[in-house]
Amino acid sequence: MKKQKGQTLLFVVVAVTIALAVGVSVSTRTLNLSRRITRTDTAQRVLAAAEGGVERLLVQPESFLESLEEGTIPDCTVLDRQDMMGDDVKGMKDGMPDGMGDSKLSPEGDSCVVSFPPSGTDKITAEAVVDAEKFSLNSDDHYWFNLEPGFVKEVNLESYTGSIDICWNNTDTAIYHSSYNDSCGVEKGGSVHSAFPNFSDISGFDETASGNDEYSACETISLISGAEGLRIRVLYDSAKIGVYPSDIDSFPFQGYKITSKGKLSVDNEIVDVKTIYVYKSFSYAPAFFDYGLYTTGSIN
Repeated sequence: MKKQKGQTLLFVVVAVTIALAVGVSVSTRTLNLSRRITRTDTAQRVLAAAEGGVERLLVQPESFLESLEEGTIPDCTVLDRQDMMGDDVKGMKDGMPDGMGDSKLSPEGDSCVVSFPPSGTDKITAEAVVDAEKFSLNSDDHYWFNLEPGFVKEVNLESYTGSIDICWNNTDTAIYHSSYNDSCGVEKGGSVHSAFPNFSDISGFDETASGNDEYSACETISLISGAEGLRIRVLYDSAKIGVYPSDIDSFPFQGYKITSKGKLSVDNEIVDVKTIYVYKSFSYAPAFFDYGLYTTGSIN
């Protein structure tokens, strides 16, 4: 009888040990899953805060971006107002609470802070520190952008006297460009790679086989004397375009580099930070403008 009681106790101990091991394993897995969900939620929210700050700046006029660029004291309260279309820009991002606090000047005095206060019982406060500065190149030695057929990109050449190389990364793409000056003069041209598959459909386009590590084709283009701007279009297929100035130091500004640093805080303690950058070019006429002015004559 005593031996049977000992076996029963052994079985109980083994069963309790197994149950404890299973319970610890399940609890550990649950805690790890909870941590991953919390990290993911935090990352999404701080990114949403940074993106929300960018969106506030993108709808502002260049005069406001200029005030950030010049280092003067900007009127940050304009970021709380409606956009030019009359639609309220508050609560635009998923994962962010609706509404916002008063935008204010940053402690440094040369940027703005956009606040997203907590809603309900949420104790997390989100904000974005936003700033802008002019840029000439968005890479070490050139200005690049992606372009699709039907759209146009204009490059500012005001007071620039150097030469320009246009490069592209798609041999199925034809490049059409037109430079203009303040005397209403226009010089047009086109370029294709030697492997371009639609030669029978085009005429007057220069052919090139040169390129570099990043782009399949590059060509030095002809600019009109005293060029103020260069408009670039792609035909047949989209491409990444690189504009290489021969004189980097004198290449004019192309727009604004917007910086937005999203921050999440709990009880005034920062728990996560995310910074994103966006490039906004100066305003220029849309693609259909070219059809209205330059529909006659050859490409040259």
